[in-house]
Amino acid sequence: MSDSFLSQEEIDALLSRTKEEKQKKPPVPAEVSGEQPVKITQQQIERILDIPLQIEVVLGRVKKTIGDTLAYFPGNIVDFNRSVADPVDIILNGKLIARGEVVVVDEYYGVQITQIVAPEERLHEVKKEG
Repeated sequence: MSDSFLSQEEIDALLSRTKEEKQKKPPVPAEVSGEQPVKITQQQIERILDIPLQIEVVLGRVKKTIGDTLAYFPGNIVDFNRSVADPVDIILNGKLIARGEVVVVDEYYGVQITQIVAPEERLHEVKKEG
């Protein structure tokens, strides 16, 4: 059997671990709990490299009433809460991971990453959302 597949022993171990975890409290991230992060092997990383991820770029946000949005028509301008100089947020699967500047590449929009968001800031963002 190829080493890219899990053995029956590994599957059984994962299933038993899943049952145990359901009975425990939710895990606390290593950054918060002070525990050492789990070591991940190259082989484990290679198993997930082809999983698709959703990347979004957020230019800004604004809250409007239903009445305001029903009055929109082609040509309306929606103002956001950011100035032109502010970086845009780069969101990976719903989580803020970086910030950057909007660029144009061969008539297409792109984003040049200027900052990777630290894990502590991501945790702070999660707490703000909750």
